[in-house]
Amino acid sequence: MLNLFGWLTAVIWLLIAGRWKSLFLSVPTLLLGFLILIPIFFLPSLSFFEKKENRKVTMILSSISLFYTIFLITVWCLWVLHLFTKNDSGHILIPLSLLSYSVAMAPWVDRMQKDSLKNEFEFISILSAQFAYLISIILLNIGLSFSIVKSV
Repeated sequence: MLNLFGWLTAVIWLLIAGRWKSLFLSVPTLLLGFLILIPIFFLPSLSFFEKKENRKVTMILSSISLFYTIFLITVWCLWVLHLFTKNDSGHILIPLSLLSYSVAMAPWVDRMQKDSLKNEFEFISILSAQFAYLISIILLNIGLSFSIVKSV
């Protein structure tokens, strides 16, 4: 439900609050489109070693691809959350958080839907990322700090 209506609620809320410039923060999603394509370069060599029944190399290349995807999901989500919420607080933090959720999750959910759930690992990774992102947004909005070291 949040995937469908979260962005719409956030856009309307930000427009009413006069913060339409915040909507341009969603443009970096285009960069992610190129970064998602990098594991595709592993496919020809992965296919080659799979046909040769070389399990070790196949596992190594598969692991590199999977760890890259996990790394990209993590860095992307943390960066988007920071980008959208770094300077704002108060009543505007909720719509910015909703919009950041949509910007952070839309590429991954779209990719998962295009794969038609063929890859269980990707499904679990994206579902975990959604859950963690929602918890982060809730904690952020109730005022908990994510900083490890508090300034004195």
